[in-house]
Amino acid sequence: MADSIKCDFDPYEVLGVQRDADRTEIRKQFQEQARKYHPDKISTNATPTEREESIKHFHRLSHAYHMLSDDITRQHHDKEQRAKKLTEELIINENIFITEMEVDDNLYWHECRCGGLYIVRVEQVKKGESELIVACDTCSLHIRVIFK
Repeated sequence: MADSIKCDFDPYEVLGVQRDADRTEIRKQFQEQARKYHPDKISTNATPTEREESIKHFHRLSHAYHMLSDDITRQHHDKEQRAKKLTEELIINENIFITEMEVDDNLYWHECRCGGLYIVRVEQVKKGESELIVACDTCSLHIRVIFK
């Protein structure tokens, strides 16, 4: 289930809950908002645009609830968001193709401008990812290693 639910919005924000909210709080918030935005509860005086927005919001609420009410899906989402945030905060010094790196035993390596090394283990390459952010073992610089 974790791989099947993706969203382009913050489910915590949509439901109006904190990131550490428990299942009870998530369910309570969903039920409160679902009563307000459910398609059957839309006023007959609503304009077509208001009706459409309410329905869209109800679908986002449902999606957010399903994402956060399943522990595995929630953990997967949170992990992806932490990784995305970390990647956005890092300053990538260089983009390197894996084929440009030196190979020794079970390691790929590339020398940093400080003299340290960026090291990628062979197992990391075989995981099916298309790229990896690697930190220098000496300084605070990072590179993006592109596998494909």
